[in-house]
Amino acid sequence: YLAYQPIVSDVDTEVTKYECLARMRDENGSEIPAPAFIPAAEHLGLVHLLDRRVLELATATLTERPNISLNVNLSWETVKDPVWAEGYLSHLRANARVCDRLTIELTETQMMDSIEPSIEFVAAIKEFGCHFAIDDFGAGYTSFRNLKALDIDILKIDGSFISGVSNSRDNQLFVRTLYDLARNFGMQTVAEWVDNEQDAQLLK
Repeated sequence: YLAYQPIVSDVDTEVTKYECLARMRDENGSEIPAPAFIPAAEHLGLVHLLDRRVLELATATLTERPNISLNVNLSWETVKDPVWAEGYLSHLRANARVCDRLTIELTETQMMDSIEPSIEFVAAIKEFGCHFAIDDFGAGYTSFRNLKALDIDILKIDGSFISGVSNSRDNQLFVRTLYDLARNFGMQTVAEWVDNEQDAQLLK
């Protein structure tokens, strides 16, 4: 099932955009967070199924709730596998009516390992109206060439630079640099791991 993490532009604004986070329940009904099962799914070659299930749940939610937008994470394993990538795109094609409210996220480190499949996949999802985000930006090694090659809508700044940013001059400088970079490329930015009002107000 999905847990929904709000994405807001101000601390007091109505929430209309969420990131979808995969969750499971154990036999006792307790919640199992993603870090406890996704590595196992990757090791067993089952992460494609998780990607597809999250997409199915997200598009169903978007159909039921026309007033919200959602972000979903996608693994590099699905993008680089032609069969699973086509299955993913087929589901988007069948649900094209909600794609303009859906953002697909790939992590920076995964995507930049092989840029060509990423470029093709991003072009395909954007044909359906989806938006595209780079997750954990700043934690990898994106080049200016790759940023220009991809049709990126949103850069999500890695939370390690955001948590406690109001008390770190170095992180403030780094975040400002990433923000200016994104703005110059015509991209929006999202700051991850914002967990207190002091950081939120500084970022605003």
